[in-house]
Amino acid sequence: MNKYIKYSFAGIAIIALLLFSIAFLYNSCKKNKPDTQTIITHHTDTIHYTDTFNHPVPYKVIEIDTIPAIIDTQKIIKDYFAKKYYKYEYADTNLELKANFQVKENSLQKIKLDYNVFRKTTTINTISTVTEFKIPEYSLSVGAGFITNFTTTDLLILTNFSFKRNNIELGYGVLNKNVQLNYKFTVFRSKK
Repeated sequence: MNKYIKYSFAGIAIIALLLFSIAFLYNSCKKNKPDTQTIITHHTDTIHYTDTFNHPVPYKVIEIDTIPAIIDTQKIIKDYFAKKYYKYEYADTNLELKANFQVKENSLQKIKLDYNVFRKTTTINTISTVTEFKIPEYSLSVGAGFITNFTTTDLLILTNFSFKRNNIELGYGVLNKNVQLNYKFTVFRSKK
């Protein structure tokens, strides 16, 4: 009967340690969330033109036979030889236009056009997700095992505490009442 009480106590202790370690590791894993980074890139094409027309020829000339009012000759001559500059601008979602006109001697001397044609916007979304899982700095694990050699058999209760690259394992033999202490150093660790 005494033997069964020992085994029951060992089983309850193993279950309690197992539940404690599961709760501890679950809480430490919740803190280790992945880092996610999202990158979005947009591109728009623009075509730029600049044109200049020197001395354009009028396509239609209408001459007047009679002069309808009294005129100031000096004013007309000054106006005739004056250089006049005109500017026109237009913009919408597809086109941006800037036009400069030069008028001299009652004729159009120069037209300069500067315009941008916006092609239909092409959006390229590049999403890069970088997920990085961090290896926990410490962990606690529990377990049980059997050890058998030629003379004895024993039931072991094991606990393992790991921090960085160091592992300390503590075991207790329930039947033979012996204690086992091990130290391990991790030489290689995979990131997968």
